[in-house]
Amino acid sequence: MAIAGGLLRRPVVIHESDLEMGLANRIAARFARIICVSFPETLLQLHGDKRVIYTGNPVRKELLLGNREKGYQFSGLPKGKKVIMVMGGSQGAQFINALIGKNLKALLEKYCLIHGCGKDNLTDSQFSSADGYYVSEYLGKELPDLYAMADLFIGRAGANTLAEIEALGLPAILIPLVAGSRGDQVKNAESFAKNHLARVLTEGQISHHQVDLLREIDHILIKEGGKRAGQVKNQAAEKIADIIIKIHREHGKKGENRS
Repeated sequence: MAIAGGLLRRPVVIHESDLEMGLANRIAARFARIICVSFPETLLQLHGDKRVIYTGNPVRKELLLGNREKGYQFSGLPKGKKVIMVMGGSQGAQFINALIGKNLKALLEKYCLIHGCGKDNLTDSQFSSADGYYVSEYLGKELPDLYAMADLFIGRAGANTLAEIEALGLPAILIPLVAGSRGDQVKNAESFAKNHLARVLTEGQISHHQVDLLREIDHILIKEGGKRAGQVKNQAAEKIADIIIKIHREHGKKGENRS
C-alpha cells in the first residue's frame, strides 16, 4: 500500500509501534510523507529526518473506563489481596503459562491472579480452578474491568501491551519475547523500565533460576511500595488523526491548484 501510494504520488503516513523500525516500515518509510513513532528513542535514532513525529501508540479508550467492582463480580475473586494480571497475548505465551503453573500455589498464598492463558491452553491440568485464581483463554469485553482490579501486570513487552499498562499506570514485570523475533520486545521493555515501575526479566534468567518470580513480585509490591500511578492521558490516536487530516487537506489544495 505504501509503495503504491508513493508511486501514485499520494501522501503516505506510516506508524511504527516498536522502538526499532521493522523491515516493512523501513521500506515504507522511503515513500512516506510522515513517519509516526511510539518511543522517544526512535525519534532520536531518526534525528534529522523532519518527517518523523513522536505520537506514541494508540490505546483503546474503553480500556481506561473499567470498573473495579464489576471486575470482582465477573471474576469471583475475593477482596483483601493484591491482584496480579498475567497475559501473554491472544495466543498466550507458553513460557509464561508454564511459569505461572509452576508457581501458582505459592503465588495464591499471598496474591489473587487473573490469567489470560491463550487459546486452547485451558486443557492444561496445571490451570485447574483454585481460590483466588481466575483463568480464561481470552479476556474480551471484561478486560477493562479486570484491568481496573490489577495491582501488577506480568507479560510480554509488545508495543500495544506497554501502551496499555502505561496509560493505566500499572507496575509490571516484563518477560520479552526473544525466540523467533527480531528482538524488538527487548528494546521496548528496556525503554519502558527507564521511566516506569517495571522489572525486565529474561527467559534465560528464569530458566537458570537466577531470579525468583515471587521474590520479584514482592520486591515491586512490598519493598518498593508498588502502587498504580494515575492514569496517563493517551492522545496518540488524536495526534495521528490530526496528522492524517492535515496531510489530506494539503494534498487536496495542491490538487485544486494543479487543476
